[in-house]
Amino acid sequence: MNKKFLFLLLSSSFTLSILYFLRIWNCVEIPDDLKKSFNCVVDSTKEIKFPYIIGKPCNPGVIQCDDEYLMVSRTKSYDILSWIKWKFRINPKNYLCIFKLDKKFNLIENNGNVLRGVKVNNRAGDPRLISFNGEAYVFFNDDVYENEKRLIRMFVGKVVKKNDGNFQIEDVKRLKFDGGKEYYDRKLVNENHDKNWSPFIVDNELYLIYLIEPHVILKVNLENGVCEKIVENSNYSVWCHSTPRGGTPAIQFKDNYITIFHSKEKGEKSFSFLYKDKTSKHGVYCFGAYIFNREYPFNIIKSVDAPISGNALYASKNKIIYPTALLSDNNHFYIFYGEDDRRIFVLTIHKEALKFSH
Repeated sequence: MNKKFLFLLLSSSFTLSILYFLRIWNCVEIPDDLKKSFNCVVDSTKEIKFPYIIGKPCNPGVIQCDDEYLMVSRTKSYDILSWIKWKFRINPKNYLCIFKLDKKFNLIENNGNVLRGVKVNNRAGDPRLISFNGEAYVFFNDDVYENEKRLIRMFVGKVVKKNDGNFQIEDVKRLKFDGGKEYYDRKLVNENHDKNWSPFIVDNELYLIYLIEPHVILKVNLENGVCEKIVENSNYSVWCHSTPRGGTPAIQFKDNYITIFHSKEKGEKSFSFLYKDKTSKHGVYCFGAYIFNREYPFNIIKSVDAPISGNALYASKNKIIYPTALLSDNNHFYIFYGEDDRRIFVLTIHKEALKFSH
């Protein structure tokens, strides 16, 4: 073997190893006087690895499917042709791709692109998966154009397994909420970017968390995509940081429901002390959690009062961490999130470790 080539190979391997360990050990060191108030509860953080041809997978929806897991993720490419288009900026698009994970959340099968040429401008993203009446549904946002103005709106589709074992997203509908204008006018929702609706199921009825503060709940008609406001509650302030925004589907926890949300701040008062590199044009993201009553009117009853932290969670370069799926077993929660719009991680938290306000 050519000595020069061997030297370059070994040098590259060494460099990559150093970068990897720098990432793993670039954990936030929370000051001692803050540790008691922080949710330093993350047991482990695991990156889900993808083939190189899968471009920038992020923000996954995940549900259990028999002994495996079904995951829908936003990607920039899914095969050679789409990868070339993405790399050379030839009409780049977002795709929703379906994958399978094993019991340890390792990728075991890539079923290829499942959403192509369906939506205007193909910018589908931020999918949330939920199992309802024996079917899998994916809620996601995508572009629409009204009066030549680009808007982000919410959609829902059914995930269907075909005879050949592959999956498709079918029967895609735009979600329609006529009451949205009220929240645009109240400056609670950006009328150009209406997204982050989080689904949950109670007594065989499908609902969406439209807002957290105030807690606005919608009921979904999957036949026509029409959403009806069921209730708005302002009885609880989730925390004193920046506005909590939608995250994972809510799942049952003891006698109530829990969801993981995200929050973003900019400037010196932000969560930047969680990061060693404190600069970010996107602002600084963090995780929080709250619990709400499973009975109408779905009142929020408790929340964490500080960001969930620990184990390299805040090593993100661009400080974008975005939770979109939540699973659980007898003892642990598993939070799936996208990092910097290019990677997917799952973190494990012991159920009893979260510190709620009261």
